[in-house]
Amino acid sequence: MESLQSQAEVRNIYLEFDRSKLKLKPLSSRVNKLSLSNILALESSRTVPGTFKTVAGKMAAAQKHKSSVILMMGAHVLRSGVQRYIIDLIEKGLIQCIAMNGAGAIHDFEFALAGATTECVESYIRNGSFGLWRETGQINDIVNSAASKNEGLGEAIGKAITQQRFAYRDISVLSAAYRVGIPVTVHVGIGYDIIHEFPNCNGQAFGATSYKDFL
Repeated sequence: MESLQSQAEVRNIYLEFDRSKLKLKPLSSRVNKLSLSNILALESSRTVPGTFKTVAGKMAAAQKHKSSVILMMGAHVLRSGVQRYIIDLIEKGLIQCIAMNGAGAIHDFEFALAGATTECVESYIRNGSFGLWRETGQINDIVNSAASKNEGLGEAIGKAITQQRFAYRDISVLSAAYRVGIPVTVHVGIGYDIIHEFPNCNGQAFGATSYKDFL
């Protein structure tokens, strides 16, 4: 018993990261790798690979039989610039649910807010400023509010982008889904994303809202 007690006392002296000492910078000062120029235009004449035609046929069949189509994607799908294609599928009723990770929500938010996203990791990590962008941290405030209202994470961010009339909300997948009324579920891993180190981040709120999305 004494041994277990002494181990507990040792663990209690571990220092916790002090987020109040972080220096947040304005998003406008960041050099981004992706901007509006990387968002592809919606073109009906674009060459479509055979595999995509097969998937399209399955989606059309699902719509005919009133079945659901769920798009599960990582953040790099948004970084590839296909937002307008996904939004077109949403608006045509060909997708009934989208599932993404926390990074996907961040990229969508930044694109809608600033028309740019994706910082240069190797440049900013050298001086300790990687990820510390003040406006991106607004996501934490949205999540904190959503948790108190028993809302889901994806819905809350999409609603904020839409209702606050972000300048580039027309390329936001989250906003489009909110407008049309289909769920976007965001599945976060605590500690995975840049906004988790911000002083206004509440792990319980992320857990509650992301678990709401899971359910």
